[in-house]
Amino acid sequence: DLVFRDDDDGISVVDFKTDDVPAERCEVHAQEHHSGQAEIYGRAIEDATGLPVRKIAFVFCRPAIEITIST
Repeated sequence: DLVFRDDDDGISVVDFKTDDVPAERCEVHAQEHHSGQAEIYGRAIEDATGLPVRKIAFVFCRPAIEITIST
């Protein structure tokens, strides 16, 4: 997993997932199973850094799909 400062002085988070999910279900799966995690990551990182979290991406490794949840 990865947290970095992006070009517009915000924070981006990348969380690699090994869930066995078909490519066509990744977006729904991310919303159903990981949206709460994204919310917690966003709040915690903003509190710790004072910078806005602009992007949280879940990368599903097996189908090689990135799902972005904007904050």
